[in-house]
Amino acid sequence: MSPPGKLIQFYNCSILRDSKIMREDLWVRNSKIINPEPVFYDEKVMADIKIDCGNNLIVPGFIDLQINGGFGCDFSTPKEDISVSVNKVANGILQYGVTSFCPTLITSTPDKYHEIIPKIRVQNGGKHGAGVLGIHVEGPFINKEKRGAHPIQYVKSLKSGIEEVIQTYGTLYNIRIITLAPELDPEGEVIKELFRQGITVSLGHSACSLSDGLVLVTDAMSAMGLQPGTYNIGDQKVEVTNSCAVLSGTQTLSGSIATMDSCVRFLLKSVKCATLHPAQVLGITHSKGTLDFGTDADFVMLK
Repeated sequence: MSPPGKLIQFYNCSILRDSKIMREDLWVRNSKIINPEPVFYDEKVMADIKIDCGNNLIVPGFIDLQINGGFGCDFSTPKEDISVSVNKVANGILQYGVTSFCPTLITSTPDKYHEIIPKIRVQNGGKHGAGVLGIHVEGPFINKEKRGAHPIQYVKSLKSGIEEVIQTYGTLYNIRIITLAPELDPEGEVIKELFRQGITVSLGHSACSLSDGLVLVTDAMSAMGLQPGTYNIGDQKVEVTNSCAVLSGTQTLSGSIATMDSCVRFLLKSVKCATLHPAQVLGITHSKGTLDFGTDADFVMLK
């Protein structure tokens, strides 16, 4: 076994654990949150590094399950290699407390999916940027009447079932979430097969009545972090003001320019919606979304 790494103690802080704010230190070793008691009583060692948190609150790192781009990058129509765009956004969103995210592709052509999807790889987070949990594909299997800003010419049905899905995307590898309209799959066969393959199905752009738990996403597009102006989401032009993004020449909302920290401030009493709930959606609470012992040391400090 390799020797244990440096033991880090974050003190003079409160932490959010089990939905309660506790006056307690946070201990980290080998990039994991650890229980300090065995360290004290069995190993009989003290912290190698002590960090004064200035009486701030430590919460789990934010997880953004739906983000179309940012900082001039649009994942659906990258101006450069898609890995460069993903890494640029991964680095930029750290300042907003996001430690993990799902790059999101909007309704596009099969050729576009075949080109982009294989190039987006799952990667761990760190000083270089937030971790990539997998791809979120929003569409093209949505209700045309509820498509919002999605281009109608690319919207598809599910006539051929799961084969239609695979042919459209080219591969399901590295896809973690697919947003679709459930009325296109009335028997639920496609949804069941996607679930069997470990893919979370998000019900959206649908005429159905839904009653879901709340997960906070930014739905941010390429203008996030930049000045008002004209930008792209997919092949469509978007006019961005200081408060919203709409398809050019319309009042149809097209993603957002929100950052996750601003969303959390707006919904301050529900930090879980940006941490625990998205981790539950992906079934990764063993490693993300909490400050439980053994989870990844992904966390942010709130003043």
